Order: sequence, then C-alpha cells, then structure tokens
Amino acid sequence: MPLARLLALTVALFASQVLAKRAPSFDVKDLDGKRYALAELSGKVVVLNFWFKACPACRSERSELNEVVDLYRDNPDVVFLAPALDKDSELRKFLPKNPFRYAVVADAGDLADAYNVSSYPSHVIIGRDGQIVRRWRGAVDSFYRLVDAIEVELHRPWSPEPGRPVSALLPGNRPLWEPALLVRPERPTRGSTVKIFYSPQSLQHPPEAQAAWDIHGDTSFTQGVAPMRTQGVLLSYELKIPEDATLLHLRVISSPDRRVVEQTLPIFRADGQPVRNAFINLGACDTPLPVERELEHYPDNPFALLTRIDDQPGQLGPSTDFARGELLWLLRTADGKGLELLAVTADALLRAHDFKAMNQVLDTLMLLDRDAFLTRRALSRLLTQPYGDVWRQWPAGLLPQAWKVLAERDDIWSRHAARRNTAGLMDTAAAEKICTTWRDAEPDNPLAHDCLARVMEKQGRLQEALSASRATLDAMSTGKLLLYHSGGPRLAARDEAELWARHAELSLAVRSEP
Repeated sequence: MPLARLLALTVALFASQVLAKRAPSFDVKDLDGKRYALAELSGKVVVLNFWFKACPACRSERSELNEVVDLYRDNPDVVFLAPALDKDSELRKFLPKNPFRYAVVADAGDLADAYNVSSYPSHVIIGRDGQIVRRWRGAVDSFYRLVDAIEVELHRPWSPEPGRPVSALLPGNRPLWEPALLVRPERPTRGSTVKIFYSPQSLQHPPEAQAAWDIHGDTSFTQGVAPMRTQGVLLSYELKIPEDATLLHLRVISSPDRRVVEQTLPIFRADGQPVRNAFINLGACDTPLPVERELEHYPDNPFALLTRIDDQPGQLGPSTDFARGELLWLLRTADGKGLELLAVTADALLRAHDFKAMNQVLDTLMLLDRDAFLTRRALSRLLTQPYGDVWRQWPAGLLPQAWKVLAERDDIWSRHAARRNTAGLMDTAAAEKICTTWRDAEPDNPLAHDCLARVMEKQGRLQEALSASRATLDAMSTGKLLLYHSGGPRLAARDEAELWARHAELSLAVRSEP
C-alpha cells in the first residue's frame, strides 16, 4: 500500500476514534429558565451551536439554522442548544431583533472550553448514546450538513436496553421531511449555482434518482436531465442558473418506485427582488407561478394583471367590449416597455376573439423585433389556442408567417407550438424543422420524437412517422416521459396511453398502405 494512502487511512481511523468519544456533561438553563442536562437527554439527538452575537459568520447562517429547527419542531427526539459567549442582558436586547430558534444559553464560555471550541460558529452533534458523532467549524452548507447529521443519527439502530433489537425503518411511506425536494439557496439568483436536495423514502434501500429542469430566460430556454448523487442520507445535484433566467422548474423522479416530485421557483435579482415574469398565465411547462406572488412584488406587471382579470368570472369572453374596456384600463394601469404592452395586448385580444385587431398587433410585434422573446411568445400562443372554426378569420399569410418565425430558433415557444398544434398545423415544413431540431437537442425526450411523428403523419410520410413513433415508445420505456412531462404521474400516464393508441393507429394505417 502506498505510504500516502496508508497515512490517509490512519488519519481517518484516528479521526473517527476522536469523534466517537463521550460528550462532556453539562447542566445549563436557557434564557427562558428551562433546564437542559445531558444526562437526562439520553435517547435524543442534541445539536449544539457555539456562537456570539458579534460573529459575522454566525449571523450569516442563522436563517438556515432556524429552518432546521422548524423542520424538526414536531420531533421531541431532537434538541437544539445554542451556547453563547455573550451575557444574559446583552442577548435579551439582541434576540428580539435577531430571532434565533435554538434554546440560547448565555455566558457559556466554560461549556465552549469543555468542548474544545476555538473558532465560531462551531457545530457539535451528540448522538442518542451520548457520543459526539460529528463536529465542524464554519457556516458553509449549514442546512445540509445539519439535516444530514441529524437524519443519520435518528435512523441509526439504537436501543437504551442492551440486546433489544431496534429497526431503522422509516414509519409508513413518508419522506424524511416535507417537501421532499429542497433548493438551496431558497432564492436562486441569476448566474448563481443552486444545490438540489431530494429526500428518499427509504434509508435502507436508497433509490436512484434523476433531476430534470427547465430554466426559462429572457432570451433562452434550458432543459436537461442528470442523475443525482448520494450525499449522506440525501440525493443531490448542482445546477448553474443562466444570467438571463426568469423561472426555474424542477422535477425529480426516483426509481424503481417512479416517485415524482416537482417545484417551480422564481429567479431573484441581486437586490433580493424576483425578476419580472412573463410566464404568469401560460405557465412555462404548464406550471405557472401564483399570480399573487408576482403582484406582491410587481403590482403593475401587465401579464399578472391580465391573469387576475382572467380569473374573475364574466370578465372575459368572445366580445370586443373587453378590448375597448378592460384592455384600455389594463394598458393605463400597467407599466411596461412597448413590446411588453403589445404582447399583453395580443393575449387579451386572443381571449376576446378580436382577430382583426390581433392581426395588427402581431404585425407590429414582428416589425419591431421578430426575434424577441415576447414576439415569439405571442406567435406561439396564436398557434396553440383552441379557436375551433375561427381559423378562417385569420389573414391568409399570418399563420404561415408565425410558423416561419418560430422555426428560426429552438426555444420553449417553438417547441410549445409544434407539440400542441396538430389540427391547425398550417406549415408542416416549418413544424418539421422545429421538431427535428428539438429531437437532435434532446434525443432521449419522448415528446420531441412524438412531435416529429405527428408532423410526418400530417405530411403523409407514414413509414417515417411510424419510425419516429417507435422512437417515442423506446424513450418512454426508460421512464423519460415522467422526467420531461410537467404534469406529474397521473397526466404522464394519460399521455402514455395516448401515445400507445396513436402508435397502434399509425401501425394500422401503414399496414393498409399499398
């Protein structure tokens, strides 16, 4: 064995022996007068945080520590103590403005010396058997490290009576905590890296899990799938947020139980405010953010205002009265750039079925900036809204022009139009270009193959359509539909049945050909 490796193993073994020593006993009272004696906490996990109020790193991690306390507030087997160097009177002035949910112990220098604490903050985890099972210094990744240490100790086989068998199984079929999917930091910012943590349902047989994401930006759309790695009792993945991101949609699927959890998060600016969002109503990936959340920060966001109007019964309908009344009010109320106001006008006119005015708005949008995110958004909505027979009311060149503009680049709006639109497909050549680009970008995405199959079927190329349909089923058989589908297992199962039915019909059509 190489000397370096032997030394590393020796150090690791020595460290484990040092950590597994008996915790120094203590008998202290917190600021509320509640007594904590280590001898009486047998069977509980004791979490210590050594700190003082003037410590910058201690302040930076306090919100994460409070989150951990909230996570275990209903678990009597976890005790949180915060021995502080400060005096009782100083802490009573400090804590009302800086809440700390640990039980705070004042003037605890002697306790810090007993635990050999030399830097702050310091964390010490005492197991249910009274042994120190983990300790570290600093405020990096406090939430993850604490949760990981607590969960490992909570589910470690242990018994207060020697020889008594204890099971480490989780009760029922619940995750380690709710929600099962956590993102840290909680408020992703543009250009930052976020950590995604997934809580498995079984510690004895941790599943394999894959993370799927859609990141929507002002001018970009990023979608991907990657396996998560085991980190303690959690599964994790790191994800880079683009500089122009506006919305983050996450899905995690674990196998073999095919459990799916998902979450949609706004993206924040450096000043802590969420980025103004144009995905309010349509909902990127069909999972829109609550309009109330957007209006809380941007009460004049025209897309959010229109969504709120849409949620009020009787406000919208196939009448131009809306365009003359509520739309004018909306444009007076909303504060936005020219493209923004034109795009929200297009949304409103679509709902009001005022197609004559809509044509003028779309022409203006394409004239101003045909490649703009909001222009492509409006064109995609034009092609995906269910209008029945009103297609005949559109000018002859508008729909082919909309397809041509969308086919010029691969983004969420071109994919949305190509996947959703079959009956009203006016330009199959442009749609084929969209679906082919999509399939080449994501060869394991069943929805991309299905998009191409339906366009080819529309073109009468049944053999090629059947081949693309088979590729759809192959990708679907590996569980990828759940990863790329935003509607959860129930809607994914419905779509899976439809894909099989469509493939069967296509097979029969090919068989009946000469």
